[in-house]
Amino acid sequence: MMRARGVSKEPGCSWVEMGGQVHAFYVENNRHLLAVEIYKKVTEMLDSAKAEGYVVDTRWALQDGPEEEREMGLAHHSEKLAVAFGLMGGPSGKPIRVFKNLRICGDCHGAIKLVAKVYNRDIILRDANCFHHFSNVNCSCYDYW
Repeated sequence: MMRARGVSKEPGCSWVEMGGQVHAFYVENNRHLLAVEIYKKVTEMLDSAKAEGYVVDTRWALQDGPEEEREMGLAHHSEKLAVAFGLMGGPSGKPIRVFKNLRICGDCHGAIKLVAKVYNRDIILRDANCFHHFSNVNCSCYDYW
């Protein structure tokens, strides 16, 4: 129906600056030179978060289909890719700063809170609505996003 009416949706994009260069990520995008390593880091990151109590919230999945596909789609949201990249290359102890053109979904919000705790890193994510400063297992928005 959207195509028939000529309506288009802006794709979700997250970006992080590292080494003076901006790295942009889109959902399930494999174009980055380090895509294979980034996806491995996402898996490691989410496995570590699950060990701390993270449960994938598939209500935020945009596609229909089997539960595993919905979980995989959520795992590859742009902000998770950007955070994984930040964990790979950012200096230990320094905050990871991610920017997003749309609002962060509830699943990513919950996951990134636990990732901040597991990796003992502050993660600052600016989405379309506000700044989220994830530290330990808390967010500056008090989960009111």
